[in-house]
Amino acid sequence: MVIKQKKLFWQILLVHLAILLLTIFVVSWFSFRTFNNFYLAEKGIDLENRAYLIKSSVVELLRADDQSNLRKLVVDAGRSSGTRITIIEPDGLVIADTNENPEEMDNHRTRPEIDTAFAGVSGTSLRFSNTLGQRMLYTAIPLYAGDAHGNEGGDKEVVISVLRMSVPLTTIDGALADIRARILAGALLAVAGALLLTFLVSRSISRPLEEMTKGAEQYARGDFSRRMLHSTKAMASKEIASLATAMDQMADQLDETISTIVNQRNQLETVFSSMVEALIAVDREERIISINDATAQLFGIERQAAQGRLVQEAI
Repeated sequence: MVIKQKKLFWQILLVHLAILLLTIFVVSWFSFRTFNNFYLAEKGIDLENRAYLIKSSVVELLRADDQSNLRKLVVDAGRSSGTRITIIEPDGLVIADTNENPEEMDNHRTRPEIDTAFAGVSGTSLRFSNTLGQRMLYTAIPLYAGDAHGNEGGDKEVVISVLRMSVPLTTIDGALADIRARILAGALLAVAGALLLTFLVSRSISRPLEEMTKGAEQYARGDFSRRMLHSTKAMASKEIASLATAMDQMADQLDETISTIVNQRNQLETVFSSMVEALIAVDREERIISINDATAQLFGIERQAAQGRLVQEAI
């Protein structure tokens, strides 16, 4: 079974590409998660700041038990700011809401952000709204009797109501989708640039080796005229250039050694052929390596035909 081997170029390119894609995926994922959390946190702070802007007015109307103007304030402020505003009493009943009729709304006491606010701490929650049928971001702040204008000496210990601000996640998702698209575009540009760089690096490594492979095949055929360093110098690294130099030196030495051996063989052949005495060169198995002209004439055999035969058979 013949195993098909991949070229070094593709091995380097594919490995680097896999590492590159994995790295960019991880970086992009963490980047989006970071932006997502940051944006939601900033949006929560923005909702809390909006709540504090109307907190005093809401507390004044609550203390005056002015339900009509309270609902009007909630509706007007909510619509002008694009925010849903809800006022919840300690028993969980909704007394004012920007979008819905409070009498028709469920008890909100167990809502996470509401429960946190009644504990005296601002609460934020990201969840699905059964009333609106969509995911919402909620931020709720506690309201104290002393929060009203001109009533700084009021009770700051007892939470009289909770003011909740919320926005649909469709708005936030749109902004996050834009961020996601920008991150994706940046990642694709990074992939394209890195892929080009990886291609060039892979080529710079594999191309000299391909040239050296061709040179080695040429050496195997006995042709030592090719010079590796000249073929790879423009694209080779220091290590590959050193290898090419070593192979060039090896080729020079082999060429010189083979030339010396051939010359010596020719010289011996000339001396061997010119001798008038009959000479036979045999190996350890008594097979004829060569005979000179005198032997061929003496025994009436051809020199080429005698080579490789046993002495007893040829003579």
